[in-house]
Amino acid sequence: MDWEDDTYYDDGNIRRNSQRKTRRIANDPSKHYPNANEAKALRRIMSRTGLNEEQVRLHPQYRKELSLAQKEGQKPKRTDAEKWCHDIIKDACKETRLAKEHPKTIEVIDRILAERKSGSWGVSYFFRFFISGAPENAKVLLERYGKTYKK
Repeated sequence: MDWEDDTYYDDGNIRRNSQRKTRRIANDPSKHYPNANEAKALRRIMSRTGLNEEQVRLHPQYRKELSLAQKEGQKPKRTDAEKWCHDIIKDACKETRLAKEHPKTIEVIDRILAERKSGSWGVSYFFRFFISGAPENAKVLLERYGKTYKK
């Protein structure tokens, strides 16, 4: 047993570091560790059919279902453009400590957009994600991305 990444605490308990699992996965490429969506689909199929995991993975129809579930789990939750816009909204809300729809927050969003568009860093970063359809002002930004932004 490898004790180098265990941590001893004052209460006498040992808490294992997650690096051990990562090393095990990296050192054993013959095993497959499913992501959350694939594991959920696998459990659903196994309970529905009564087959074990090996039998489910050998069946062509179920193998395709598992493949689709695995691909669904790999999609990012937000695009880079959405992250960029949400960061602007978050910065403005943090600065004003008001809701994103408040007039003062909208003024701050406009100022941040102008700063990021004009600076050298802002131009390259901004146009990388918004080749076409870039938000011109805060109203457009909030219409497009404000509904999906959550604090």
